[in-house]
Amino acid sequence: MSNMAAVLMKVGKFREATSVLEQAIKLAPDKPSLWVNLGSAQQLLGQEDLASKSFERALQLTPRGQRKELAAQI
Repeated sequence: MSNMAAVLMKVGKFREATSVLEQAIKLAPDKPSLWVNLGSAQQLLGQEDLASKSFERALQLTPRGQRKELAAQI
């Protein structure tokens, strides 16, 4: 599902990408990359508050030693 969301985002279908990512998160809620991708799609839709929450969740799920690296990507 993550690959499908990436393709949708590349072609500018951000709403569809968020739907796919939300479904993927239901299946794997502890996967930080899904939350980062969701936050990115939300940000592109102008949903700054939701994006911020998604990015925060990604950081919470990321092991401490990897958080700086993840934060640099957000």
